[in-house]
Amino acid sequence: GLASTYSMTSKKQKEIGVALIDIGAGTTDVVVIEEGEVLHSATIPLGSANITNDIAIGLKTSVAVAEAVKIKHGSCLPDAVSEHDRIDLSQFDAKEDQEASHRYLAEIIEARMSEILLLAKEELKQVNRDGMLPAGAVFVGGGAKLSGMVGLAKETLRLPSALGIPSIELTGFVDKVTDPSYAAAIGLLIYGLENPSGGKVSFNPTAAVASGAPGKIRDWFKQFIP
Repeated sequence: GLASTYSMTSKKQKEIGVALIDIGAGTTDVVVIEEGEVLHSATIPLGSANITNDIAIGLKTSVAVAEAVKIKHGSCLPDAVSEHDRIDLSQFDAKEDQEASHRYLAEIIEARMSEILLLAKEELKQVNRDGMLPAGAVFVGGGAKLSGMVGLAKETLRLPSALGIPSIELTGFVDKVTDPSYAAAIGLLIYGLENPSGGKVSFNPTAAVASGAPGKIRDWFKQFIP
């Protein structure tokens, strides 16, 4: 979560108060930053893998099919899905011979995502920032990409909410690396490039661009992405 704040939150957001919520596979990290300092951090033992497991149980299918269905058809807002929409599971596994209700899938996802968001809300309450962060909540991680998640977050947290986008311009960067799923990796690279000897962190986005850090990151990723 802390690594993601380096890549996905701006200096202004960190000054006025922001929550970075990283919904990973097995856990969800919550980091609250105000006046440029970490005010609170916590790890919630739930993540997008729990949503996948719930879908597998609810649809009586394999975890692999459940994950594929979640990625392609997942939504956190059942009311936005028609009651008559059906999902043919055979398109994900030829051994499957059933159809699933798209609305029911959304209800399963909403239930677990609501639980995750409510637990994040409890973390904000611990530091008296429930509904009280001017820059709101920034979401990263694979679980944050589910359709309707931002809308559900706004309703649950009572805060401005948005998917994270890189806080520095990564000119010519591979598009997929700006995906919220890579927030922590990009943040760690930025930290490492700006602080090669370790020590106190003092990140300046403008200086990072001037020093060529985005180019260095881009070149590094070229080793792995064709």
